[in-house]
Amino acid sequence: MRIDSIILYNENGEHRELSFKEGVNIIAGTKNTGKSAIIPIIEYCLGRTELNIVGSVVRENVAFYAVIYQFSDRQVIVAKPKPLENRAAESRAFYKEEQSIVIPTLTELRNNLDTDDTAVKNKLSQLLDINPPFSIQDTFFLLFQDKQTIDRHDIIFYKQDKDNIRKKISDILSYFLGIIQSEDIELNDKINTLTKQRNEKNVELKRIKERNNFKLTDGQRLLEKAKRLNLIAQDTVAKDFSEIQQLFQIVLQKIDSLIQSQPNTLLKGIDEISIKKLEQEIFVLKQQKYSLKDDISELELYISEANKYDSNTQEQINRLKSVHLFSNQSGLFLETDKCPLCFSTLEKKIIPEVQAIQTEIDRLNSHIKQVKIEQKDTSEINKRLSELKIQTKQLKQEIQDRNTEKKRIEDNNFQVQSFYQQALSANRPLSEIKGAIENYLESLSNDKSDSFLQCEIKNLNEKIEKLKQQQATEKEAKETHEKGCLKHINEKMKSFAQQFGLEDEPFDFDIKRLKIYIDRNGKIKQLINVTGKSEIVGCHLSLCLALHSFFSNKSRPVPRFLVLDQPAQGYTETTDKEKISTMFNMFFEFCKSMNIQIIITEHFNLQNDKEFKKALVENYWTSKQDRALIPSLWYS
Repeated sequence: MRIDSIILYNENGEHRELSFKEGVNIIAGTKNTGKSAIIPIIEYCLGRTELNIVGSVVRENVAFYAVIYQFSDRQVIVAKPKPLENRAAESRAFYKEEQSIVIPTLTELRNNLDTDDTAVKNKLSQLLDINPPFSIQDTFFLLFQDKQTIDRHDIIFYKQDKDNIRKKISDILSYFLGIIQSEDIELNDKINTLTKQRNEKNVELKRIKERNNFKLTDGQRLLEKAKRLNLIAQDTVAKDFSEIQQLFQIVLQKIDSLIQSQPNTLLKGIDEISIKKLEQEIFVLKQQKYSLKDDISELELYISEANKYDSNTQEQINRLKSVHLFSNQSGLFLETDKCPLCFSTLEKKIIPEVQAIQTEIDRLNSHIKQVKIEQKDTSEINKRLSELKIQTKQLKQEIQDRNTEKKRIEDNNFQVQSFYQQALSANRPLSEIKGAIENYLESLSNDKSDSFLQCEIKNLNEKIEKLKQQQATEKEAKETHEKGCLKHINEKMKSFAQQFGLEDEPFDFDIKRLKIYIDRNGKIKQLINVTGKSEIVGCHLSLCLALHSFFSNKSRPVPRFLVLDQPAQGYTETTDKEKISTMFNMFFEFCKSMNIQIIITEHFNLQNDKEFKKALVENYWTSKQDRALIPSLWYS
């Protein structure tokens, strides 16, 4: 697998293509022309979700990124839209396999974003025959040397300084070198998983033992409390949970025999219903009493008024009788010359007037008789008044009787409530310790026993040991193979280092620590102690070429391309032109002997070197001549 081309699209659908050939491909140019975006673009189109391009020109003017990959029997294009605004990641992707890819239009790409990074990663990994749990993304540290890595003395691989990546790179590299297989990683993962489970259970076991110590103390405190309540003998001692549980069962039985188990039954003696019924009856009786009282008041008022009237009437009758007005002298008014009132002789006769007086006196006499009749009715009213007063007295007595009964019931209720509170008070210490004991016993039943955990830990240890024995049977063969691989790589490193102009010294690559050691006059020196920049870059490049040489010779499932960002940065163009030329000539020779593609981005421009000029992807990039990754027309 190598890179055929990189294609960039702008929002108008225009595209910019960089085509690459087998062997060495050089993109040379001045600063800020987009060279450092090459590695992030390839990563992005290999299924990486984040697009880590520094600078705004590329990010703001490219709508779609695409890379065409060349396999032995087909081409594959992977295209992805730029991340949405204010985001650095995008997982949607366009994927297509053809014998020969025709560059799609922007519209075609946008209408066919029917896959994602995970699918891209899996498909490319299958084409390379990379077995799970590994994938093509695990090869990135072997494919790229950016300018931030290539001259570092503390790391030798791309993004090696990320968190917790060293052990992962070591395992991945062992797989791609053929030292271990994917099954070995799975076996190691199983051991690590089981070991982690065992360690977690050991921690839990320790925590349970500590908790049990506290619980044992809590149980002994409860036993002391039971002793103070005379529930167990004062000399009773419990040394473990089993003895505590047995003693607590005895204590609970004794509490049940002592406790007034149902003080709530006392509350049944409280009679609230009768009180409510009596209160209702008293209310009704009082209403009746108030009604009778109103009737009595009305009758008494009537009798009082009637008596006043009778007295006045009798007084007037007596006055009339004193003048013999009501005597039986019927012929009195026939004497028309006599006054009918004083009987004196009148000067002239007044027959009509006398007759009128007689008529009026007769009417008055009739009224007086009527008054006498009404006086007889008043006696009936007095009789009714007496009856009402008797009824009122009876009602008062009934009300009093019911109030007495109500007070009796209330007194009884109060007494029952007092008995209930006394029963509660008497039972409270026993109820409290009973509840505490029951909760304690329940907590013991819910706890996982340490014996169960110890059994689990034992089973895990047996599984781990069995898997380690399986590892051990293959360990010696793997160690022998590893030594052979590293010997080959170290020899290749020494050969490449000599071509880079480094001293003729043995190199030793430590695959576990990811370090390069140099045997300088019998003294082992780490790369971290090397000070010369060109020497550090030479060590990086020597290892990269040695590894890819091994991958190619052994047909390992690693893409056959390497991207180097500014490998000549350890040199100066004026004084080190010959060394720079030697370095590039070594790349040319390496690619001729190996089926490997090297893409180099560089500031230097060896105009007089025919091989260098032939390897240029495009003419030297310079913003003054409008030659760069992004055409000026896209953003001007």
